[in-house]
Amino acid sequence: MTPQHSPQAELHLEGNLIESIPGEIHHLKNVKIYLQKNIFESFPIELFHLLNLEIIDLEQNLVSFIPEEVASLINLVKLFLAHNNLSSVPDTLHHSLASRCRSFKGRQAYAFSPKGLSFNSHC
Repeated sequence: MTPQHSPQAELHLEGNLIESIPGEIHHLKNVKIYLQKNIFESFPIELFHLLNLEIIDLEQNLVSFIPEEVASLINLVKLFLAHNNLSSVPDTLHHSLASRCRSFKGRQAYAFSPKGLSFNSHC
């Protein structure tokens, strides 16, 4: 019997003035989520139920805090948080991202500045 793979899903909700996402999102599998240019004030905790989440794009929102649980998203390969209200990133997130990809083709796998965090890994 051949294993069946769930199809890749991309959820594009950018630029819609969204401030929260419904809990029913946990039904999605193998997903990439694009939520940039909305009005999220906090990191959507509903995303923690998406164990196969590969991309989170929350750029250009109002996020001021990143929960440590983001580090538990083990399939996350891209995280975009630039242009939010962030002042820091949890140490657990730094360590988790660094351990997943020590090097990204000679460049840093992720970068944090006052404008936000960008993480890009193809490890």
